[in-house]
Order: sequence, then C-alpha cells, then structure tokens
Amino acid sequence: MRAVPVEIQQAAVVDGAGPWQGRLWLRGLDPAARYRDRATGTTYGGAHLLHYGLPFTWNADHDADLVVLTRQ
Repeated sequence: MRAVPVEIQQAAVVDGAGPWQGRLWLRGLDPAARYRDRATGTTYGGAHLLHYGLPFTWNADHDADLVVLTRQ
C-alpha cells in the first residue's frame, strides 16, 4: 500500500466569491491502479487522476485542503 499525500491551496479565492472549481493533475501514479481518498472513501482510477485530474472546490471559507490518496 502506498499513500500519495496531496496538498492543494489557492490564494486567489476572494471573500464573497462563489465556489471555485478546479482539477489538480497528478504525476507518477500507476494508470492501472485505483486510489482511495482516506477522508471521503472516494476511489479514483490512476489513469483518471493522470489525465483528468483530482477535482476540488474552494470558496471564501474553505480555501485549502489536504487529500491523502491510498493506492489499493
């Protein structure tokens, strides 16, 4: 089992702005493996994370996140 810690932070979120959605593209993952988010239990395919990225949403009250993905 291998954990891939990912910290995402966006300083451009302005107070009063609506939600900001984006994706974080990861490198070095096995495209054939599955990765589980430890906090939410959501699973992602390695190919999905490499090509489409890890989705995230920020707003003025929540402008940083720590995601820990565990290879299944």
